Amino acid sequence: MGYLVKRDYLLMLVEELRRCGGILIVDESFMDFVRNRESLIRDSLSYDNVFVVKSYTKFLAIPGLRVGAIYTKADIEHLVPTWPVNSIAEYAVSKYMKQANGFRESTISYIENEKARLTKVLNELGINYYDSVTHYLVIRHQPWLGEELLKLNFLIRDLSNVPPLTRGFFRVSIRSRDINDLFLNALSRVIQIKH
Repeated sequence: MGYLVKRDYLLMLVEELRRCGGILIVDESFMDFVRNRESLIRDSLSYDNVFVVKSYTKFLAIPGLRVGAIYTKADIEHLVPTWPVNSIAEYAVSKYMKQANGFRESTISYIENEKARLTKVLNELGINYYDSVTHYLVIRHQPWLGEELLKLNFLIRDLSNVPPLTRGFFRVSIRSRDINDLFLNALSRVIQIKH
């Protein structure tokens, strides 16, 4: 749902898991969207029971390139399949790394501003939403919302197959300002027609 679990809490969990022989696997694929990072990447090099999975393509909006990493102190080289990174992926990530801090800050600021616009309209339309520290919101409305928006060429992610969510839960991503405006107009039309 886009919630952030604090690093201090996770480190307490790591210690407890260590005592009973357990491990902690953390997916930080959306951590770059978080202003106050709570990453365990540095900590993963100190604990042999911590595994941090990281995808770089979520933040860069290039999911087809499949660039990611696992950070851990544990020896897992024999367990993890490797695949070559193609030249396009290598180029994209290397360009990002050179400008990572500025790109990250401008992206987070943009998302915060756009999310404020979206949530204002959601409130006005009476649509329930769950705030997120990432670039998307989970909304809850009538199950027909997704079908009606699809008629207007907007596909929102149906979350009814994500336990414990049920029909009527959807994920809406923050996009460009123009696309967000088109989406908000379509959403307003659907709500007006149905009410």
